[in-house]
Amino acid sequence: MAESIRLDDNLVLPFEIKPLGVRGKLVRLGCVVDDILHRHAYPPGVSALSPRRCR
Repeated sequence: MAESIRLDDNLVLPFEIKPLGVRGKLVRLGCVVDDILHRHAYPPGVSALSPRRCR
């Protein structure tokens, strides 16, 4: 059975598509994104556009 992943988890998932020579990482930031964004003094217009997921 596949393991379920909560949508608010912080996740880094490496991937590789060998035939295309593509490698990368899929990153999903849960509540930690709020901590990162609140450390910066963004102008009100920019702050209004930032995600507000966990409070």
